[in-house]
Amino acid sequence: VATIFPPYDFTRQIAADKADITLLIRPGTDMHTYEPTVQDMEAVQNADLFIYNGGESDKWAEQLLQSVSNEPAVLAMTDCTQMLQEEHDHEIHGQPEYDEHVWTSPMNAIKIAEAIRDELCALDEANADFYTRNAEEYVVQLRELDDLFRSVTENAQRRTVVFADKFPFRYLAEEYGLECYAAFPGCSEQSEPSV
Repeated sequence: VATIFPPYDFTRQIAADKADITLLIRPGTDMHTYEPTVQDMEAVQNADLFIYNGGESDKWAEQLLQSVSNEPAVLAMTDCTQMLQEEHDHEIHGQPEYDEHVWTSPMNAIKIAEAIRDELCALDEANADFYTRNAEEYVVQLRELDDLFRSVTENAQRRTVVFADKFPFRYLAEEYGLECYAAFPGCSEQSEPSV
């Protein structure tokens, strides 16, 4: 079971038809306010592996894990990478806020994919070679994407991105040396852009 689309898709690339992969949060659903259903609890209860983002935005996932009796193996994507602190001065419970969109950099996606591969190999040793081979092929694709991004950004006349909302691609921007500005520090209907 994967909570959001990125780890769901990474897992599909690696496991292919050797695993039943479930996406918990459907596209268009806000993961920050998500309320798990009874069916979600059953899916996690029956899962061998639970992959979630980690961090403040999905504390509900940790609570969900505590409510199931048959806890699966767990992988938090934020544990696979070095997290970046948000650039605005916002804090949560007196602690700095970290950007949790770790999968947006192909280099981070590689680390996450390799961690998923390792979990799948440990859970299903009979298909470990299959998972390893698929992960290697997927990493090649991610490295090609990285090469393309580097080529574009290194040859760009401008390296500045202005985003109309809170900027969710900080890891991508950091990886390729882009300068980013967000109109708002957070996602809210009441947000007003500054001068």
